[in-house]
Amino acid sequence: MAEHTDTPGSGHPIEALLCSLLADLQGAVDVPTWSMDEKTTTRVVGLAARVAAGVAELEARSINQAETLDLPGVAGCRNTARWLRVTTGVTGRTARAKAKLAKGLADLEPTRTATARGEIHAEQAQVIADHMGLLEDEKVST
Repeated sequence: MAEHTDTPGSGHPIEALLCSLLADLQGAVDVPTWSMDEKTTTRVVGLAARVAAGVAELEARSINQAETLDLPGVAGCRNTARWLRVTTGVTGRTARAKAKLAKGLADLEPTRTATARGEIHAEQAQVIADHMGLLEDEKVST
């Protein structure tokens, strides 16, 4: 995975949030889970899923901003997924999924905000986007 080692240079609140979250996560690497009881474990798993959804939404919005700025083109990448592979070190499959989610959430504000709040998972948001796309295609063909 690509590593962000710098402190926030832009002063942008999203960058600062993610750097802080990353630092906090790194601080929890050796915190044992054996001391969590059933209720705490259940809550932690649910909270982690909500945080993951919120981070996925932030990533999706940032990917859309990268497209707006034509960062893939500037980097000489043929598409956004390739740029994501180069930038983050994820697999091609993961990069394509992230690019697809970003595109899907861009046009679905209620779904985007629900994902950001951790009310739905990124996978659920993608299913909604896919089905909305099918409805749009059906509407155009009739």
